[in-house]
Amino acid sequence: MEFALLGQVVVEHGGQRVALGRRRERCLLAVLLLQPNAVVQVDRLVDLLWDSQPPPTARASLHTHVSRLRACLDPAGTGSMGVRLSARDSGYLIEVDPESVDAHRFRALVERSRTAIDSGKQVELLREALGLWRGPVLADVGPDRLRQRLGGVLSELRLSATESLMDAELARGHHGAAVAELTALTADHPHRERFTAQLMLALYRSGRHTDALTAYADLRRRLVEDLGVEPGSELSELHTAILRRDPALDQPPAPQVWTGVGSAGGAGVTPAAAGTGHLPVPAQLPLAPTHFTGQEEHLRALDDLLAATGDAPSPAVISAVAGTAGVGKTALAVHWAHRVADRFPDGQLYVNLRGYDPGEPLEPIRVLAGFLRALGVEAEGALEDLDQAAAVYRSALAGRRVLVLLDNARTADQVRPLIPASSSCFVLVTSRADLAGLVAREGARRLPLGRLSDVDSIGLLGQILGGQRVRDEHAAATELVGLCAGLPLALRIAAERAGRDPDASLADQVGELRDLAGRLAALSAGDDPSTAVRSVLSWSYRALPDAAARLLRLLALHPGHDIDAGAAASLAGADPGTATTLLDILLGAHLIERSPNRRYQMHDLLRAYATERVLAEDSAGDRRAALTRLFDHYVTAATAATTALGQAGHRQPGPAGAPATGEASALAWLDAERANLIAVAGHAAEHGWPEHTGQLSGTLWRYLHGAAYHAEILALYTYALRATEQTGDRAARCQALLNLGTAYSRLGRYRDALDTLQRSVDLYRAAGDAIGERRSLNNLGVVHWHLGNHDAALAHYQRSLVIARESNDRAGEAATLGNIAYFFALSGRYDEALEHLPAALELSRELDDRITEANTLGTLGQVYLGLGRYPESVDHRRQSLALARELGDRSIQASALNGLGEALRGLADYSGAADCHRQALLLARDIDERHEQALALAGIGHVWQATGDPEQARAHWRQALDIFVTIGAPEAAALRVLLRD
Repeated sequence: MEFALLGQVVVEHGGQRVALGRRRERCLLAVLLLQPNAVVQVDRLVDLLWDSQPPPTARASLHTHVSRLRACLDPAGTGSMGVRLSARDSGYLIEVDPESVDAHRFRALVERSRTAIDSGKQVELLREALGLWRGPVLADVGPDRLRQRLGGVLSELRLSATESLMDAELARGHHGAAVAELTALTADHPHRERFTAQLMLALYRSGRHTDALTAYADLRRRLVEDLGVEPGSELSELHTAILRRDPALDQPPAPQVWTGVGSAGGAGVTPAAAGTGHLPVPAQLPLAPTHFTGQEEHLRALDDLLAATGDAPSPAVISAVAGTAGVGKTALAVHWAHRVADRFPDGQLYVNLRGYDPGEPLEPIRVLAGFLRALGVEAEGALEDLDQAAAVYRSALAGRRVLVLLDNARTADQVRPLIPASSSCFVLVTSRADLAGLVAREGARRLPLGRLSDVDSIGLLGQILGGQRVRDEHAAATELVGLCAGLPLALRIAAERAGRDPDASLADQVGELRDLAGRLAALSAGDDPSTAVRSVLSWSYRALPDAAARLLRLLALHPGHDIDAGAAASLAGADPGTATTLLDILLGAHLIERSPNRRYQMHDLLRAYATERVLAEDSAGDRRAALTRLFDHYVTAATAATTALGQAGHRQPGPAGAPATGEASALAWLDAERANLIAVAGHAAEHGWPEHTGQLSGTLWRYLHGAAYHAEILALYTYALRATEQTGDRAARCQALLNLGTAYSRLGRYRDALDTLQRSVDLYRAAGDAIGERRSLNNLGVVHWHLGNHDAALAHYQRSLVIARESNDRAGEAATLGNIAYFFALSGRYDEALEHLPAALELSRELDDRITEANTLGTLGQVYLGLGRYPESVDHRRQSLALARELGDRSIQASALNGLGEALRGLADYSGAADCHRQALLLARDIDERHEQALALAGIGHVWQATGDPEQARAHWRQALDIFVTIGAPEAAALRVLLRD
């Protein structure tokens, strides 16, 4: 297991990221990892996790956070994953190999660099150390003040290591290359005098005497204006020495090659022969981007490619940077090219190939004409033939060390004639296309460029607007980042608009951009089409074949977030093979993104553009036909999937590596499409497809109910209820009310459940639907029980039983007998409960109704608990739990775990009891069942009381009481008594 603290807090095991959950769990992990194999006191943990303002329940909450974190890091409790988190004395200890934590590897590498005699080895160690950083330390654990408390020493050591690195590079004579890096460092740390001193020395030794003096003047002005102080004596003395052109400052450049940021050495490269010095040295790179952040992984990848080049006869190394419009391909390429420009003493060639500009792409022969002139080659005759011109170009670059940056390429054929044959050259291509042919034939290394992370996006905004302004309006800045979809172009435009009026708030800017329809219009900077998001997206769109462009437009109609190939085929009215081909074209053009499970999506700005196009280019009839095909697809596929699952509803997936079954595939499809199915049902209900909403609501109940997806149930059956107002389908209306009421009950919204289920009873009764009335009465009885209306609850159960027997509803009879028995068990009437339970259990097994069987086994466990027969209670609760897990019914699992915890507590197995209640609490929170949450918290409190910690007990009881009071549950009274004692 590997741990990262130098950036966001990340844990990886076997190459896969481990989900860590909430911010406080990440913060807790960070604190423990900063002191591995040492006990961290509870008081310090509480102080840090709540930033010196802990609530009264902080200690109890800390225990919960520890349990969650332990479940993430060591689910088996064996330490088999290389980490163990345990309680020791009055604190907690994490046992882990310090080398698995990037912060400790960083410290070790820096320490080794201090004893490295060879400056090359020192540089290598420092670059490896600094390469571990992916952003501000602990970037996602909380506010700046907390991060400073936790990581301030590491952040300062990072700066100190960077200073040592720059000293070592200057000692090696890499002055020219160091200028670019030091310029960026002084911009990031404008008051750090050491960086400015190093920059002044690098500039002076590069022959830029005036620039060195200007760097000093700029720093002095900042220090005086911002801090009211003058530069220190070291910097002032260096300034004087530069003014005097002191010979002591001179140092001849060393013969080694600059390694570049992130490179760990690499093969040395000899500069071009002196005999070529009379030739022109082109320096065509455009101005480096003023603001640049993130992309460290991509910069390192380019560095590694460059380090691998050598003098052996081989083709030029080609890197193809590909990504969607506005993602920052050119900025990355130009930034990196400037950083390594000194590695190419024979020059740098640059051209914008205009592959996705409004006009026609540049012809390769025109580019070659410009390149040859820049290289000092007269080849007028050769420029009439592309092959001849390319041959002259390759001859001109033979043996020369040149960087060729080919920006904004359209196709591989546009690029091929511009590739040198010499291994001493490096070709960097940017394109919105994947240029697969260039990878296949020329061996180009593809470098896909994704959108900026939230952390890097905030960093870019801070560079442009100022860090203080972004910190002051952090919530608005975070929302602004989301609205710009991680596209640097959009972020720059938004920041430019915000920068026009420094007195206006970022919240105002966010307000303008919230409306997706108007967002593209807002994200433009003046009349320059290259700085308007709509324009740059349109250039990619116009390059598509007609069929792919049509699919992109239609994808914008999809109500959900993502789509698979089958749904896309239905939307387009195409066969699956054709749809997959079109999706691959859109993927290659970086107009959609694909997840590892082969689902496709586009970011919000692209969706806004595609929506504009579909409204402009496709008729209302065509749009409706496309959506009808899509909704038909979802209804058909959902029906097939739920049929494959059978009556259990939601089954657990098989073990990892097991062959997929029809049931497993159905479950996987439903899980992947769940959000889409709800979105489709909502859109259909609101926009004229009520029958589709009704069909989806009818087929999805078992799946959603079995897995306790209560929020989805509420949404779906609210839509279904709305759809019945259009269709007039009374049966569907009754069913929607019944399912809504059941979801309200599971969520602890008992008053809403009472009203909704009573309406369901009345409608079923009026329609003469006895089975529907029985089901509604049964669920209504559950609600009355939770509200403390015990007589009403029993009356509803008994009426439900009569209807079940009169209508020969044997499954209903089994379920109702179980409910009546549960009522008697909770009322302490155990003999009466046992009168009903054998029949309920026998009938459920005869009917293979395993859900009712699991519930009945749980009720038997409750009865034996009340009778003090704890071993039998444990046995029946475990049977119920095993069956619920097999069925995938998370609600029954939570109930069984809480009951098992009570039974184990009766056997004085407090450790086992606490573990069961904590598992129940996590599960109940996940499915938002508040009654089970409160029962779990109360159970944990009882364990603390029994083990001699009344303070912890009362803290958990207070949390449970708050929930019981909120949902109106009668258990609140008993807890109030406990808390008064």
